[in-house]
Amino acid sequence: MLRSVRSGLRTQDVRHHIGMALLLLLLELFVLLVVHLLVVHLLLIVAMFGRELVESLRRDREIRRAV
Repeated sequence: MLRSVRSGLRTQDVRHHIGMALLLLLLELFVLLVVHLLVVHLLLIVAMFGRELVESLRRDREIRRAV
């Protein structure tokens, strides 16, 4: 049994698994970065639209009071 474990842990297999783990880690970090940037930009768009909406409602209210 010990021999089969040793043969399963050859250097090439270990390097392959480490390389795949690093590749998957980099892919996950890239996806997290993209999603983070997307969420931040969506929140900025909502905030800018909300500010414009509030300012237009204030202007509309001021115009109604003046009339």
